Parts: sequence; structure tokens; C-alpha cells
Amino acid sequence: MHVFYINLDRDQERRAFFESNFKENNKCGWTCARVSAVDKNTIADGPYAATMSKGAVGLSLTHRKTVEMSKGCNGHVMIAEDDILFGPHSQEVISRCIASTDPRKWDIMFTDVCIPRVVDMLKMMGMRRQKAGKMSIIDLKTVLFAGTTGLIINHHSKDKYLRLLGDEALFSKPIDMLIADYAHKGVLNCVCTFPFATSLSRYADQSEIQKSDTFTENFLWNAFRRAIWADRKIEEVSASLESLPAPLVNQEALVVSRIAASLFMNEALKHTN
Repeated sequence: MHVFYINLDRDQERRAFFESNFKENNKCGWTCARVSAVDKNTIADGPYAATMSKGAVGLSLTHRKTVEMSKGCNGHVMIAEDDILFGPHSQEVISRCIASTDPRKWDIMFTDVCIPRVVDMLKMMGMRRQKAGKMSIIDLKTVLFAGTTGLIINHHSKDKYLRLLGDEALFSKPIDMLIADYAHKGVLNCVCTFPFATSLSRYADQSEIQKSDTFTENFLWNAFRRAIWADRKIEEVSASLESLPAPLVNQEALVVSRIAASLFMNEALKHTN
């Protein structure tokens, strides 16, 4: 498979990290090429929705450019952002998920997504425990999700997807929200590898697109994504949570959250047996 990875010209440290991580975990001999991202500092004012920062506009434009480039490649292609993290089993999980899924039933296969709702997080944790060691896909049509850190475009769907990325749609909302909207309406068939085939590097916690006042939420969402990763190191995820402000992790909150999570997962496991 060919991987296009998106990277700003000025982000040489991210570029070096991505290329090193990809090379280290390239078990299947995949190829990759860098796509120069559109810098927010070069974007003029335009007819963008209020939810579109110039960073988001830059990412959307770069994403569309990358989809156009993908048409020059045979077969499925992967689009990755430079804060993606590959592990020893990433390519195996992706390859097995693709091989076991009818290509007529998906347009985009995510390798990792942001899951903002706690109820969905608990369901996924229950599924991961129940399906330990098994690889599958999740249909995202009814799941609230976000993020474009890693996704695979079905080679049958390149033209279809590109048609959906016209200016009117592209500038109406951030690219991940646009894709999610298409998924929920049934316009695009979106699925996700499970457990997540890829994860997030440390650079994901420093995104230019995210606003500073949402740092805590993003940090916690990122921690969950790392916890669902096929190659996760749960001890590292747990240790990272120690940096949270004290009011968020007081004893009462920990007790209540543990009770709620245990009850929910117990119920979820009943229905998956």
C-alpha cells in the first residue's frame, strides 16, 4: 500500500519522527510520500464557515489535494497526518481488516478515530476486552467520531470521494466533521479498524488546529485513542493521566467513574456473550 503523509514544510521535527517511525514498523514493504501541507499563514480570508479556522482550512485543502494525488496510485491508499503513530502490528491489522471486509461495503476505512462520547468509549472498552486478540471493523454510521489522523481510501471510491470535496462542502465545516456528516447520512460508507491499527504520537497533543481552551478534552480523547490501540502500552497511558489537574481526579470522581464504568462494561459483556 502507498501512504501519503501530510506535513508542513516548517515541521521538520515531525517529519523526521514520522519517517523514522514508519521505517521501523514497515513490516509489509509499504511505500510512502510526503505531501506539503497548506500553511494557515498563507491562507487569505474567504467564504469559510465560522467553525473553520485557517488551520482547518489548510488541512481541508491539503486533504483534497492528497485525494487528487491518490488517483495516480493503483489500489487502496492511505492518507496520514504527521502525528500518526505506527506500531509493530499496524500494517498487519490494516491488511487483515481489508482482506476480511467486502470492498463494496466501505469507502473509507479509518485506522484510528476520536471518540468524544463517554458512553461510546465504554462500549469500545468492553468490546476490546471481549474480543481480545481478534481484529474486526466497526461501522461508523451511528458513531459520533472525529479526526483524520489515519484513513484508507478504497480504490473504487476515489472519484466518488473527490466529488464530495467541492469548495462549497469543503469550506462548510472541518474535514473530519464533513466526513462524519457524510457517514451518518449514508453518503459515504465509513468503517474503522478495531482495535485501532494506529495511534497518536506525542505531537498530537500539540496540534495547531485545536484551540487552547479545549486542551483537557483533547488530551483525554487522545488518551482513550491510545488505550484502544492494537499495540497499546496501557501503563504509559495510565501514567500520562497523572498530569491532569487535581480537581479532575479527586477521590470521589475516581470512585464514581469506576462504579459507572464497571456497571456499564458488565452490562456490555452480558450482551456480547
